[in-house]
Amino acid sequence: MKYLFDNLPKINSSVLLMLDFDGTLALIPKYPKHARLSIKTRSLLEKLIKKFHVAIITGRPLKNIKGKIGIKKGIIYSGVHGYEWQIGKKEESVKVSKIFLDSLKNAREQFELLLPEYSCLSVDDKKSCIAVFYRGLKNTELKSFLFKAYRIIEKLDKKKLEIIFESQSFELRPRLNWTKGHFAKFAIKKIQSKIKQNILPIYIGDGLTDEDAFKALKKNGITIRVGKSNKSAAQYYLKNQKQVDKFLEWLTDRKV
Repeated sequence: MKYLFDNLPKINSSVLLMLDFDGTLALIPKYPKHARLSIKTRSLLEKLIKKFHVAIITGRPLKNIKGKIGIKKGIIYSGVHGYEWQIGKKEESVKVSKIFLDSLKNAREQFELLLPEYSCLSVDDKKSCIAVFYRGLKNTELKSFLFKAYRIIEKLDKKKLEIIFESQSFELRPRLNWTKGHFAKFAIKKIQSKIKQNILPIYIGDGLTDEDAFKALKKNGITIRVGKSNKSAAQYYLKNQKQVDKFLEWLTDRKV
């Protein structure tokens, strides 16, 4: 993994810039609902969509991320790790069968039973995905919560659901052959068929679900992780979210 600012790539006009939100475009707050896109970052995105194709690919629901970004035209949105998206005017999604939805509902109900015990616990129902956030828990509560959470997880049907552990949170999603990597490739094909030429994909993310995109784009794209990790499949890294803004600023200054 190389440091991006020591190995800046050559850029042309046929670029699809794909960006995660939490930890990439915005800092990760104590509570997910408090995440905000800075005025500076939004301004950079508005400039970039005039030069390149831009997509936001996040674990947040589609409606939520559209509200967080606040740009209505010229941008592709994808929520729930690629399960739902908007390319142009039409909103679409992967169809999740009832058998998976029932498993998610069962898991959600079990985690919601813990809410009265932990005031800073959050269980986010994204319809085709469940996210459990425990960043606000006190150290004295953490051991107790994790013990109860793992007891719930142990009883879940692992053939139907997969668990993704992040920093002080985890998500449960259906075991479908569809990830951020699949959506990234899907978006690339959509744009290439429209403009009738190849494009260079650039993907920036910071979490485990972004690794699916890093792997999918390893051979024909530029993949950038926020935060250095020897375990990551990304080619390059940026030190923190502020450096994401710095890179976006660099991109806006490129003559294409």
